[in-house]
Amino acid sequence: MRHFTADVCRDERWWVAEVAALGVATQAKHLSEVRLRTVDLIATALDCEPSEISVELDISLPGEVAADLDRARTLREQSAQAQHDAALAVRAAAARLRAEGVSIRDIATALGVSYQRAHQLVSEAS
Repeated sequence: MRHFTADVCRDERWWVAEVAALGVATQAKHLSEVRLRTVDLIATALDCEPSEISVELDISLPGEVAADLDRARTLREQSAQAQHDAALAVRAAAARLRAEGVSIRDIATALGVSYQRAHQLVSEAS
């Protein structure tokens, strides 16, 4: 398997993929077509089968789009961390209630979860 990297950018109506290692480029109307066209181009240039080619696409997006995607990634990471922290806080609340002698049924009602989930929370907190 031969591995190549293609730099991909938008050029008006086309996506252009350039394989600098070979000094070749191709274009496609849709981004979903770029990999296949690039593999075919490389296979033709090297006179080999497309199945022998692996291509990594390095897609360049406009600065504002890249910034939006970075922000979205950061927010997803913060959301995942907040969900994790919330789960720990609920377990701690369940454990504190249980330590005060509150029944599992009452813990379930207080936390707004099922009896089974309250039991899990108390068990997980231990």
